[in-house]
Order: sequence, then C-alpha cells, then structure tokens
Amino acid sequence: MTNHTLRLLASLGTLAALAASAASAVTVNFNSSADTYLRGNAGNNNYGALNSLLVGNHSSVGPFTGLFRFDLSSLPTSGITIDSVTLTLFSTANGSGTSVTLSVFQLAAANANWLEGTSNDTTPGAPGAATWGNLNYNSANPGNPTPWAGSPGARTAGTDYINTSLASFTGNASTIGTGAMAFTSTGSFSSTVLGSAGGQLNLWIGIPTVVLANDFFRIASKETTGTNRDPLLSVNYTAVPEPSAFAALAGLGALGLVTLRRRRRA
Repeated sequence: MTNHTLRLLASLGTLAALAASAASAVTVNFNSSADTYLRGNAGNNNYGALNSLLVGNHSSVGPFTGLFRFDLSSLPTSGITIDSVTLTLFSTANGSGTSVTLSVFQLAAANANWLEGTSNDTTPGAPGAATWGNLNYNSANPGNPTPWAGSPGARTAGTDYINTSLASFTGNASTIGTGAMAFTSTGSFSSTVLGSAGGQLNLWIGIPTVVLANDFFRIASKETTGTNRDPLLSVNYTAVPEPSAFAALAGLGALGLVTLRRRRRA
C-alpha cells in the first residue's frame, strides 16, 4: 500500500470520525425554574414558597393541580433530533392512594404567564401570583384579577392545557416515602420539548378527572432543601450533522476510489 493510499485512508477515517462525533447523543438536565400548586378549597391562596406540593385529588379540599416551568433557553432550536425526554419528580413523604396516576400536559399559551409567587398555605397570593381562582391574583387589588383561560384551577382541557398527554406515572402514593417518580417518555413529549426549545416549557401535572377520593402525591419543589431533589427534566438529543460534512466525506470517498482504480490500471 503506497503512502498516498495511506494518507487517503487516514483522511477518510478522520472525516468519518468527525461525522460520527457530530451525530453523537447528548443529555442535558434542567431543573424547574418555577413551581407551585393550585388547591381547590383555597381560591385566593398561593403556594409558591412551599417545599412540598400536593398533586392529585382529595375528597374534601382538592383537587390539586401542579404547575412546573422549565427554562429551555439553552436548548438548541434547530439542528437536533430529540431522542427521549424524562421528567423526574421526587416525593417528600407518603401521600394517599395505592394506585395513583399523574398525567403531564403542556399548559396552554394563554396561561403561560403564571407566576410562582412567594406565599405559603396560610397567606393569600402576593400581587401577580398564581392561585386556584386566578392566573394572576392581586391581593392588593382583589377585585381585578386575571382569570385562568378556561376555569379555576386551570382545569379545562383544550383551553387551560393542551389535551395531549405527554407522560404519566403510576405508583402507590401511600408507601412511596421519599422515592423518585420517573414519568415515561412519549413522542409527543419530545416534540413538545423541541417546540419549546429556546424558550419556556410550562407543564400541567395532575389527575384530569376530578374524583372524590384521596389520591395524591407530595412532590418536592425547587425550594426543597438538600441536593438533587428539585424537579428534573432530562433531554437526550442527537445533533444533526451539517450536510456539508456528509458531502465532503462522500466526495473524498469518490476521489479515493477513482485514484485507486487508476493506480491499479497503471
């Protein structure tokens, strides 16, 4: 094998390695930038300062709707293919119910400007904070709030949240303790995340159907003390190589074949 052939093969190998590298999978993690929950029996209260959020149904004081925002401004808006998305939430203590299913939906654009708030379960919502009764409840001017697009608690499918389930989790809330809750990925979840890349992803989490039963989880918020307990969104994506990289590789390969054939004929 001549030196020219060796150099050609080395160049081909380098280009192939670059193309493979460009197409390698990357996993990025996002913690929630805002989170709270809406409580059915407390129309004007805000829970943005709590470290444990109730999500699910309750026979007398629910239902409980969880709201979570993830800042995806650093996620590329083009040139990637999202392979999978995993949402992981952490329980703070046992809840109630032996087989409780929570579903994830994307909050509608009309409700996207909700604010986490800085209140707890004993005080009305601070100005602009999200409450069961309103998207933005102003305790300083309670007669002029901004309502949810559909109904209190953001409970109207198709108006308050996009009625396509992105992921779900089923578990025994009464024995989960401080365990993790991994929500299964779907194609809809991946496409929703890609559509939110470069901006904000707002998620509605709960039980869409209101049932007079005690079925709820206690979920750690971003205010939870300790490490690695914040709501976590993991995005696995593959960068799509530039067409020029494949064109260069193909061109060099063709040139190499022509060169080898000419040398064999000589």
